[in-house]
Amino acid sequence: MLADPDVVDHVEHMYGIDLSDHSCWQRGKRLNLAPPLVLDRLFRPKSPTNKGDVWGGDSFHPVRVVHAGLPAFTLKKDSWRSRQEALYALGERFQSNVARISADLFVRLLCGWAPLVEDFLATTEMSELNTGAFLIRSELPWGEETISVWVGARVTLMIDTNEQNILRHKLNLPWRDEEE
Repeated sequence: MLADPDVVDHVEHMYGIDLSDHSCWQRGKRLNLAPPLVLDRLFRPKSPTNKGDVWGGDSFHPVRVVHAGLPAFTLKKDSWRSRQEALYALGERFQSNVARISADLFVRLLCGWAPLVEDFLATTEMSELNTGAFLIRSELPWGEETISVWVGARVTLMIDTNEQNILRHKLNLPWRDEEE
């Protein structure tokens, strides 16, 4: 239901984003973002039942809502990861936990390069990189692109083959399965 304010605060600080213009919903390990209208018109008001009673409000009843909004963040391995579909809507607003890299480096990652953290730091001239979910941003021919990576022993893309193929197509690179 409504997201735990501590979780929302943690995500806001982790990614340097203000979520106050959204209604935030949590179901298990997923944090969804929706317009404030979902809170104001569907969740908060009292609702009549078909028997003349009234549901007290602060509930989706009688509407059977399981998921409200865009799935924006997922909790995995004690880290709130941004979901790629949310990056298309919010990517430019993320200010923390994100690094800008060159287009050449972006393409190398897209082509399968999974460098050790030390090699990535040396190549990007970054001083440090936190372990866990991280975002990289690059200026590409069509504009700015932000994608998720996982920082462990290596820096690896957290986008599936379809997402990679879309980006590769935009860059006139062969499909991922054609390269292998």
